[in-house]
Amino acid sequence: MLYISGASGYIGSALCKHLNKQSIQYNTIRIRIDEPESTGSLLQINKEDTLIHLGECANITQANQLGERYIQQNLAALKKLLFLGFNKIIYVSSTAVYGETGNTPAMEADSDLVSSHIYTRNKITCEQFIQKHFPEYVICRLSNVYGGTMKQDCLFADILNQLSAPTVTLRNTAHTRDYIHITDVCTAITQALKINVNGLYNISAGQSYSVSEIANQLFKIHNATPILKGHSTTTSSQYICNKKAMQALNWIPQMDISAGLKTIKVNSHE
Repeated sequence: MLYISGASGYIGSALCKHLNKQSIQYNTIRIRIDEPESTGSLLQINKEDTLIHLGECANITQANQLGERYIQQNLAALKKLLFLGFNKIIYVSSTAVYGETGNTPAMEADSDLVSSHIYTRNKITCEQFIQKHFPEYVICRLSNVYGGTMKQDCLFADILNQLSAPTVTLRNTAHTRDYIHITDVCTAITQALKINVNGLYNISAGQSYSVSEIANQLFKIHNATPILKGHSTTTSSQYICNKKAMQALNWIPQMDISAGLKTIKVNSHE
């Protein structure tokens, strides 16, 4: 049986819809670290069961505000999952652990990871725990996920909310990032269910765009002609290599940036 934690979140809800379309059965699970570990017996976990673990707060600002408590909470959740008896875990991590890469694409074998922030230190700590303790695992390091209905606190919402103004003002318009569409993330995770080897994989588009390029694409899609202004002159670049994931998962990202940006909607009910 397949279980999913964090099924109500941005990625989790999209994944559940994808699995439904694929007729893949699953159960959702909510990990409460304050509940007695004996309650896990109610789940009747079998040694063949797999967990897709999405049950972490993905808001970097909130994570950094919580500090070390954020890491300890997520480690406690992983320990409980291990106690429940899951044989295989698919853990959703982040390419943020690579930090700035310059023009050299980050690869899974890179050992010079960035642990200066709580969010990235948590991802690195949880990855290490999983690699040490779980019999089978797949760790998916996602680049910047976009598409579908998105929250207000993201670059895309920031741009779209300003489209009717004569000027769109953004920070760091020269920053360059890899953006992976939510549908490609869902297909990659689904493919990860099928492989029988432990591994760590970059789930990325394999191509990066600057903030100004993203903004200009959205201007074109919405027939808007504002002036784009940036606050900062600093430049930060991140390029992510996805070749290992493409080969091991038999997976190819299908959504290019121009088509993917057309799918974005901003949640106005937050």
